[in-house]
Order: sequence, then structure tokens, then C-alpha cells
Amino acid sequence: MIANLPIIPPYETPFYLKIWDGFVWGFDGILNLIVALSYLWVFVLIGVLGYQLYIRRGLFKQSSI
Repeated sequence: MIANLPIIPPYETPFYLKIWDGFVWGFDGILNLIVALSYLWVFVLIGVLGYQLYIRRGLFKQSSI
């Protein structure tokens, strides 16, 4: 005699949990981007100061013909 066992499909997470995981993953990505940009604040400061020096030194002149 051979046992006739029912075929049980493998477990799969529910759809709403997949959607929630995607939302959480995206939010974590945005937070990680903000943290990464906060490490680059010194380059923004150097760029702003460089631009100010560029304007104040008169290097930005209009050419007169």
C-alpha cells in the first residue's frame, strides 16, 4: 500500500506584508541617503565659500564690447 499524502504548497508571505516590507525598505533607504548627505556637509560648505570668494573678488565680470 502507498500513502497518498496531500501536496502542501510552500509557505509564502502574505501580500500585505510584502507591501509593508517594501515601504519600510524604501523609508530606510531615504534615511540612509540623508545620513550619507550629512557626512558631506563640509563639501557643501567649501562650495558655498568658494562661490562667495568668486563673486566678491570680481572674477565674475561682464565683458564690455
